[in-house]
Amino acid sequence: MSIVSTITIDGVPQNRTNIEVAAFCGNELRGATRLEKLGNTEIYLASIYVGGENGETISFKLYDPAIDMELNTEYTTEFEGNTSIGESEPFSINFINQSVAKIGDNYFNTLEAAVQAAGTGEMGTTITLLKDAEGSGVVINKSLTIDFNGKTYTFTSPAVGSNGTPTQGFQILKDN
Repeated sequence: MSIVSTITIDGVPQNRTNIEVAAFCGNELRGATRLEKLGNTEIYLASIYVGGENGETISFKLYDPAIDMELNTEYTTEFEGNTSIGESEPFSINFINQSVAKIGDNYFNTLEAAVQAAGTGEMGTTITLLKDAEGSGVVINKSLTIDFNGKTYTFTSPAVGSNGTPTQGFQILKDN
């Protein structure tokens, strides 16, 4: 089964080549590719060959190697042997993002992971919370902005803090 598709996350077309699309049957990898730019257009396509048997459920997942993280997104379809999907006109796989936060086009499963990545490499310094979330707190040892985006972050125990005082939700270190 071969598939040619554009990739969207929450309806937003992805236009970067560092995203990998992988096809799985259960936990078994059946095919993988990176997005590729189509000529001089602004269209990025995933062209993937998927192995399997008719009737198997194939799950498509996204992985962003720039942040070494599998995105909490998934799309499924039923395997059909000897078929080509999207060859004459690419179809779109729209992933529903389950990530907690993002920096630019990079998604993170936790606010803590976004804080750690902020300001490194090509990462920006504004973190946007995407949904209500919870965690044991965040130590901030760099300059950054957290846009709560109308969402709530609930602190759970144990929290962060200095030795003997792990009771803080956000610990913002000096000069940050």
